[in-house]
Amino acid sequence: MKETIKVIVAYVVVYTAVYVTLTWLEKLMFRKAFQNAYNKEYQKQKSGMSVDEACKILGIKKKDLKKMSKDDLKRAYWKKAKAVHPDKPEGNENKFKETGNAWDFMKAAGYAA
Repeated sequence: MKETIKVIVAYVVVYTAVYVTLTWLEKLMFRKAFQNAYNKEYQKQKSGMSVDEACKILGIKKKDLKKMSKDDLKRAYWKKAKAVHPDKPEGNENKFKETGNAWDFMKAAGYAA
């Protein structure tokens, strides 16, 4: 009888641990998905920029954005930033700031690291 009670208690403990873990993981995954959606919308409102505009500023195509790794996106940003840097003769300070804003938007939206 005592052994049966021990087995039942063990099952209850294991079941509770699994249930709590799965519930926690589900909430965590939901929170992350919600945060990503919230961040994208918040950044759009804050910066007044969309993904299309940021891609255009960085000189990439939106359809290629899904295929690009974060390193590829970073390289595109650096290439554009070097091209419009104010210290260069053909540089433009406004375009340089715009490029930085596009990069910040992409980071906040979760496309870049």
